[in-house]
Amino acid sequence: MRALVLLVLFFLPALAQEPGGYLLGRILALDPEGVARVEVQGKVKEALLPADGGGFRPGMRVVLYQEGGWLYVAEPDRMPWLVGLLFLFALLAALLGRGKGLRGLLGTLLSLLVVVYLVVPRVASGGNPLLYALLGSLGVLLFTIYLVHGVNRKTTAALLGTLASVLFVLLLSLYFVGAMGFTGLASEEALLLKQWGGVDLLSLYLAGVVV
Repeated sequence: MRALVLLVLFFLPALAQEPGGYLLGRILALDPEGVARVEVQGKVKEALLPADGGGFRPGMRVVLYQEGGWLYVAEPDRMPWLVGLLFLFALLAALLGRGKGLRGLLGTLLSLLVVVYLVVPRVASGGNPLLYALLGSLGVLLFTIYLVHGVNRKTTAALLGTLASVLFVLLLSLYFVGAMGFTGLASEEALLLKQWGGVDLLSLYLAGVVV
């Protein structure tokens, strides 16, 4: 159990923040002009607040975004709450599910790692989102279902039924996306992602359905 928690805490920073750009700090004082004095990395700096003030107050730990020599107060630091919820979820799973609960937690962790470190990087590098989502989901299903329930006929039947459901939902999604003429180009961000990033937005949407 302790090893599982340590693994989750080890990978949480990679899931919660993008490398570079984001920092953690504490608000020391607020200026009426929309500037906050913050303590970050042992130094006192100034950071710009959102236009509406964001409801921030002195003493609050916050996430800061750094760009072009400027610091911006982005949002409150929710990591302590998230870690507390994680511990509560793990404790309830262990108490109620016992061995299966612990194996289910391990399967969930590995599933998350597959999505974050396999599917997302391949899609970001220009790979087909739908293909990698299908491959990632297949690997997750094979590992998780057998890990939690063991290798037997009933588990294999459940696995085949789940795969059939995924394929059925995917076919329905493909049909309705085509019938309704979805393009995925509903915002400026989507247009930039399509033109500059070369991302197939429809496949990305369908990949989300699969996952």
